Amino acid sequence: MNISKMTYNQFLKLPKIDRNSEIQISSAVIIPMPEKHDSGYNTIALVLISESGIFFLSDGFDVLAIDGISTAMNKSSGWRIECLQNGFLQLFRSGGKKFKLSGFSTLEIIAQD
Repeated sequence: MNISKMTYNQFLKLPKIDRNSEIQISSAVIIPMPEKHDSGYNTIALVLISESGIFFLSDGFDVLAIDGISTAMNKSSGWRIECLQNGFLQLFRSGGKKFKLSGFSTLEIIAQD
């Protein structure tokens, strides 16, 4: 199955997976959804690619925290992707940290402390 050629409707028909499932993934496709979260922002769905298959996760979340949620106790990078009310995705880092951009055909975003 070639995910780069799949349509939105094909993604919706994939086997569903629960957000509490233990699964190791090699990659994920981020899909802004039309449904609204309680916050007023749009929700996000993920297509998860793993050795055991391709799964669809849509559980009503509006923020995707990458590498954990940054707290005083947990010094993770705190990267987040949020689905805005207009349906676009916003990448940001907890605590208002700055970004440094570099790259040519691949854009590299590096957190600056």
